[in-house]
Amino acid sequence: MKIDPQEWLVKRARLDRVVGRGIITLLMWHHDIGLPEDESVRLRGRPLDYLRRLWQFFSPYRGQIVRAGVLLLVSSGLGLLGPVLLKRAIDVNIAAGERGLAGLALTSLLYLLVQAGAIAAGYFQSVWLAQAGELGAADLKFRLLRHLLDLPVSFFDRMPVGRLISRVESDTEALKMLFARTTVTLVQAGLMILGMSVVMAITNWRLYLLVLVLMPPFAIAFWIFQQKVRPVYLAVRKTVAETNSLVAESLRALPVIGAFCQEERFARRMDELNRQKFRQEVRAAGMWSILWALVDFGDVICTGLVVAVGGIMALQGRLTIGTLFLFVSYIARLFGPLRMISDQINVLQRGLASAERSFELLDQPVEPGG
Repeated sequence: MKIDPQEWLVKRARLDRVVGRGIITLLMWHHDIGLPEDESVRLRGRPLDYLRRLWQFFSPYRGQIVRAGVLLLVSSGLGLLGPVLLKRAIDVNIAAGERGLAGLALTSLLYLLVQAGAIAAGYFQSVWLAQAGELGAADLKFRLLRHLLDLPVSFFDRMPVGRLISRVESDTEALKMLFARTTVTLVQAGLMILGMSVVMAITNWRLYLLVLVLMPPFAIAFWIFQQKVRPVYLAVRKTVAETNSLVAESLRALPVIGAFCQEERFARRMDELNRQKFRQEVRAAGMWSILWALVDFGDVICTGLVVAVGGIMALQGRLTIGTLFLFVSYIARLFGPLRMISDQINVLQRGLASAERSFELLDQPVEPGG
């Protein structure tokens, strides 16, 4: 049977395309581009265990950490002192009329010094923690890369390059932020809430009871709504991971993709992921805007009620104007820490998930004799 060379070439080209699509499909399936379980923030172990293991990378820089911790206490204390000085300026110095001019000047000077001290303490605290965070993350990154070099070749057949890049680079950066920012934010917010509560309770416990009753409902509503927002941000994170892995695996398989004319297919997949991320980001931004509007609404309601009740008490002579000003100032600062705590709890979860993935990589058995 005589075969037409032109017909044979056409059939061979079609066969190559079919085989090429099969190879690309197998490649994409084998390397698990979606990464759904790798990007999960549900921990399988205990958070305390991960924090203990993580501490070994940051403990060499404990001197900077201790100094930063001392400055954290100083900046928090000075931040609480500002409204107290303004209360004194109103109730004592201004109320004394012309006789209080010298005292008002002294109180104003103290206020400026206190604020300057809080700013300076916050600056050096941030610098020292950032240094310790960078050095600790660099040590962890070096350990991960050094461990990768000792792993058997079979491990790299199971683990795609995109995922390894994410664990060495992105996860270590998340851990740096967990150590240098999230932990500090949570501690500082807790100190500020506790300190403001103590000052308000000592200054006027009746008005503080009103604040104490108003805060929990808004805090609970904020927490519940944030749980609705969290899955949206998790979906964005998964899409970003999928995009990164697609780019990494596409570059790795570039000769095969070019040989079988699959560029358009990968371009369409990238376009789909970009459009998907756009829709998720828009939805997340809308929900986050509602969340902050809820916080602002709580701030307004709480301030309005405190002004109304405190104003009545002031008219009856049971409360000074300076005390009312102190409460209003603290309420404005009170919702900020609550917002930061709720926001950073999700960051804490993601950071612990990054720690889990990093330690899973470090726990992989090395090549015998490596």
